[in-house]
Amino acid sequence: MDKEPKTHRWLPRFTIRELLLAMVAVGAVVALFAQRQPFGRHKMLQSLDPYSTVVKICSDVGVKVQNTSSQQASGVVFGGGYCVESDSEYSELGYADATTKVMPKLLGHIRDAIESDDGEIVGSGISGSTDESVVSRFSLQYRRGQIRGVARAYAFELPEGGTRILVLMDEY
Repeated sequence: MDKEPKTHRWLPRFTIRELLLAMVAVGAVVALFAQRQPFGRHKMLQSLDPYSTVVKICSDVGVKVQNTSSQQASGVVFGGGYCVESDSEYSELGYADATTKVMPKLLGHIRDAIESDDGEIVGSGISGSTDESVVSRFSLQYRRGQIRGVARAYAFELPEGGTRILVLMDEY
């Protein structure tokens, strides 16, 4: 009798160890992507308009300002973080008024905004006086859960008179 050879289907065969290693590898990749998912934007960054804040502070302290130029940008940065940038020049705001009246109030405003949204300030750097009555620049590092952030502001005296105020905020 002619017996035809049986055709065997080819099926991959794995050991338990190989399957376990494959599961660990897949789990590690999934965990990596789940950890890097974009997070909820800090409420403060959604509501912060540095230019309007500076103009309001100037109005509150009785300093007249005329904005000669202003640029503001915000958005998502690589890796899922957020940023806010504001660069404004004020022709009628003198540098002395900016560092003694506006910047200390801006520092307090940003500090209060961070803390009111359950943020914790974990580091700071302030250039000016120790009692914060004169502030030419500041930096506040904060965290809120797993989110980390830094808020920075600088006042520059313009050669033709007036002041430039730069505000940068990053969350990651």
